[in-house]
Amino acid sequence: MANIIFKLEEFVWSIPLVILLIFTHIYFTFKLKYPQKYTLKGLKLMFTPNIKGKNQKGISSFKSLMTVLAATLGTGNIIGVASAITIGGVGSIFWIFISGFFAIATKYAETFLVLKYRQNTLKGYLGGTMYVLKNRLNKKMLAILFSLFVVIASFGIGSMIQSNAMATSINETFNVNKYLLAIVITIICVYVIFGDEKRISNISSFLVPIATIVYITMCIYLLYIYRFNIIPSIKLILKEAFSFKAVTRWNIWSNYCKGIKCWPFKRTIFK
Repeated sequence: MANIIFKLEEFVWSIPLVILLIFTHIYFTFKLKYPQKYTLKGLKLMFTPNIKGKNQKGISSFKSLMTVLAATLGTGNIIGVASAITIGGVGSIFWIFISGFFAIATKYAETFLVLKYRQNTLKGYLGGTMYVLKNRLNKKMLAILFSLFVVIASFGIGSMIQSNAMATSINETFNVNKYLLAIVITIICVYVIFGDEKRISNISSFLVPIATIVYITMCIYLLYIYRFNIIPSIKLILKEAFSFKAVTRWNIWSNYCKGIKCWPFKRTIFK
């Protein structure tokens, strides 16, 4: 089973997809006339109180931001970066910054499409990629398949990693039974998920600022402890950023070139 999962991962995250993502980021950056320049303005608007008051429909910009951060803090920027460094070396950090900068344009385009083609119902707005596929591209079957795959993926990248990390940390620190933790975590998640958007945003706006403050505080504390290594680390990152290992995954390139006609210098770069 593990081999099948690894094969699927190598197929999905192969070179064509990586190249497609890179060129998509660059394309939207130029097509949308550099939306990155509005990043600070967008952050300012998110923290600006809504002038419509408390009786407005939906949730505030701040709560929207906290809801988004709830899905990104942790797995993406901690485990993801650590995995990138393990695979590609410290030079990968440089390319994470570069790709993240250009990816702002793609993220803006995604968000714009989702907001434009969402549906207003009695229970509030319903939207997402599936609604773009159905309402804009008229691909109802693709929308159904996308929704199905999202549900399947949520058990792995959206549930198992976080819940296992939480249960393991609490168990090792306070010696609490894992089965009891599983029951408690499940009950809390059910209460949050099956609530409306306001319940999710209210809980996120309470927990995420606390988690963010703790996260930033620990980062500053670690930077202070290793303050004499900051400059040498930056130099090392820039030095290794342009190595072949930092910008690619050797095993993906190698497997992709097996059995097909690749570049003449294949044998040189895959030593």
